[in-house]
Amino acid sequence: MSEIMKKFTAIALTLALALSIAPATVGATVDFEGMTVEQLQALVAQLQAQLDGMTPSTPVATGDVPTACAGISFSRNLALGASGTDVKCLQAILNMDPATQVAVSGVGSKGQETEYFGGLTRAAVIKFQNKYASEVLTPIGLTAGTGFVGTQTLAKLNAMLTAAPTTPTTPTTPTTPTDPEEEGEEEEGEEEEGEEEEAGDYTGIEGELEIKVTPSPINNQELAWGSENVSVMGVELKAKHSPIKVSRIDIEFNNARPFDYINSLAIYDGDNSLASRAVNSANLTGTGTTRTMRISGLNVTVPADGSKVLTVRVSTDSVPRKQTPNTITATVKASAVRGIDGAELTQYNTGSAARTFYNAAAAEGAQLEVKVNTNSPEEGIAITDKNNSTEHELLRVDVKATKNAGKITDLSFVPAGTITESTVVAYKLYDGSTLLGSESASSSASATFTFSSLEIEIAKDSTKTLTVGVEVVKNTTTGTAKVTLPVTANNIVAESGNDEAVTLTGSTVTGESIYLREAAPVISNITTNIAETVQEGVSTTQMSGTINFTLTAQGGDVVASSGLISAQAATSGDTVTTTGATSSLIQVDGKVTADVTINSGTSKNVTISTVLTKGKDGDFYWFFVESLKYVYDGTTYTMDGELIKDLKTDAKSWKKTNL
Repeated sequence: MSEIMKKFTAIALTLALALSIAPATVGATVDFEGMTVEQLQALVAQLQAQLDGMTPSTPVATGDVPTACAGISFSRNLALGASGTDVKCLQAILNMDPATQVAVSGVGSKGQETEYFGGLTRAAVIKFQNKYASEVLTPIGLTAGTGFVGTQTLAKLNAMLTAAPTTPTTPTTPTTPTDPEEEGEEEEGEEEEGEEEEAGDYTGIEGELEIKVTPSPINNQELAWGSENVSVMGVELKAKHSPIKVSRIDIEFNNARPFDYINSLAIYDGDNSLASRAVNSANLTGTGTTRTMRISGLNVTVPADGSKVLTVRVSTDSVPRKQTPNTITATVKASAVRGIDGAELTQYNTGSAARTFYNAAAAEGAQLEVKVNTNSPEEGIAITDKNNSTEHELLRVDVKATKNAGKITDLSFVPAGTITESTVVAYKLYDGSTLLGSESASSSASATFTFSSLEIEIAKDSTKTLTVGVEVVKNTTTGTAKVTLPVTANNIVAESGNDEAVTLTGSTVTGESIYLREAAPVISNITTNIAETVQEGVSTTQMSGTINFTLTAQGGDVVASSGLISAQAATSGDTVTTTGATSSLIQVDGKVTADVTINSGTSKNVTISTVLTKGKDGDFYWFFVESLKYVYDGTTYTMDGELIKDLKTDAKSWKKTNL
């Protein structure tokens, strides 16, 4: 029988079966061999007309949920290459309606659903989306199905699952796949009806597959960090003698850690994404200095004696990483592309394609700049409690992260005051008002104390302010508390957001001395004045200075007296001078007094007036309080240096020559 006779016979038998005409009758009463082509065409047209006039079969109601969907609900997006029981349920729902069925027979057909999302499943999803376009496409502005099962499609599928109780069916025994990849490729190997007729009949014809790299994209392309789907290589596939349906492609990287360069890879046919995978150790194979990624589920046909260009696209992390070197080559080697020809034989490519690309710049780890916060406590007195332990702030530290985000895991501080370990209850670390850690003093008061297991995240180009305090025992009346933070890798242990080494900048951060006292006067409301005057009736000039301030007793009653306050004049050399006669008049609340008691919580106004009668023309002079002493509970305490640094006038030049 000629080939054309075989075809007409097959068509006639198929139509006869569809019309419930016994095949034996058709084969016995019609002499196909003796009919002309025109007669056969007329017979086919007659049978087709009868078939078109039949009432189509009624689809299975959406409420009849398949057994494969028992206990299933759709909670994730599905696309080419996906696998799982939800994929099998998806195929079962698609097979409920002839208009959306995955396959008429064989793998993927009703009762033989699989857990792999291949090309036939994608085609069926498109039909499903088009059928329910008003529910799954129109709401998101689409006019045609995409084959991607997203939010709207998932909602429709879940609605169908809950429409009615599960109706068990008796499925035929499914074909057991050898593995997900082979299962998907077997499914992809199924040709949809009409495909071969559109491209010509290549049944039984073996093909050959060749590949080569395309001129575009160019070689040695630079990739910016944070790039998405950048084309780095074009692969031209050419099929000889027969169409070849390509199902997978292997891409080899000349680096054991390609994920340091890119985070995902996708294969595109024009603007259509065929498949994509994350670039990570789980998706790579190989040992030594190379790694290979396999992209399956492509389902793209290269026409006979024609070509198809596939584009490799990659994406990079937004946070740069450091590589040495910072280039990588992706290669599609011989036998790296697999497809099926018209004879249903597996074909592998000859030829190869390769492209080298590099990242914009070598990555740097976070740089942490460490310095004292401008609001860190100044040198001063901290009032303790006779009956309870008290906590006092010692140091505020600013840590700024540049180049990358950083995370501090350990901080070690060094005590530098005079208090002993017996005085310290604990050193404490805060982020704002949040307590990050509490550490007891070491056996030696000068030994380092460490806050460990921290999780202090610092975003790129932002600053974190940390506070260090000390809790001291009750009835602490003497000693100073002080801490430093050396800016070294031993004292500041940190990590970079991109896993690279952290750089520290800045010198040792040092807090001021905090004097621990049970009671003390607090200085406030300081005003000063200095003026040069001519003594009345004589030609000699003099320099007069006045310093006003308030003393407030805190923690207990204190006694201050004029004999405990010393005022002097200083020259431009910042050295106390005895040149000339310096006199001081001390008044408390407007009265010259020797001793005055300041009750706890109350204040006294102090005025110090001084006069310098002899100076040197052109020199600058000012007046200052050299020391301030007070008595508490029978003990005399001295306040000097930084504690009274603001008790001074401005400087003024001596302009007149003394006679």
